[in-house]
Amino acid sequence: MQNTRKNTRTLFLFEHLLMPFTKFQQINESVAIGLWHIEEPLAFFQKAFSAYANKDLTNVLQTRNECKQTERLAARLCLKNLLLSLKEDYSGLEKNSDCVPRLLQSPLFPSISHTKNLACAAVHQSCPAGIDIEPVHPKVGRVAHKFVHPDEESFIDDLEKQTLLWTIKEAVYKRMQIRGLLFKEEIVAQPFLLKEEGILQVQVQKASKQKVSVFYKKIENCFLSVTLD
Repeated sequence: MQNTRKNTRTLFLFEHLLMPFTKFQQINESVAIGLWHIEEPLAFFQKAFSAYANKDLTNVLQTRNECKQTERLAARLCLKNLLLSLKEDYSGLEKNSDCVPRLLQSPLFPSISHTKNLACAAVHQSCPAGIDIEPVHPKVGRVAHKFVHPDEESFIDDLEKQTLLWTIKEAVYKRMQIRGLLFKEEIVAQPFLLKEEGILQVQVQKASKQKVSVFYKKIENCFLSVTLD
């Protein structure tokens, strides 16, 4: 992965098309993300993986919901193209018993996420990655009491912030890889002002406490969050 200036600003080193509607962004010297706007039919994504065969793809192709299968394949194709943009080979993806993804024949750490019409992927050079994308939707607000910590209530005061907080906690959960980590009690965001994009800190209250930096970005009516360390 290309080495860049070491700072906390977002670095737009490349944003180009390898296949339709794929965008890539280098966040810092260790993290890169890809975003796929899903406008292709399921057959397009099935054809893209026709030469691959592994347990992960078999599970995806057995998904009965056509929309979900399309989203899941789009996320994997986004990851594949992200690696190609970094001049890295893609040999496939596998998941362990805890559903943690691992790239076959690559030292990079992957993470993927998807929602209706959008799929995303991230890779980290040196530690597990976590990425999540979620649309702003009232259903998030209806369950906010289940994931908003009391210390967060003073600044998580509307639906957009609730949605962003959900993606942050989901990304941190994926990054930490601790089974049973509690969103409300053990993943706590530090106060922040909502912007179109930014970097914030999250405290993981589990065993040895750890702080995780998270980059977030608003994309159309969605929020995307990805861990940086």
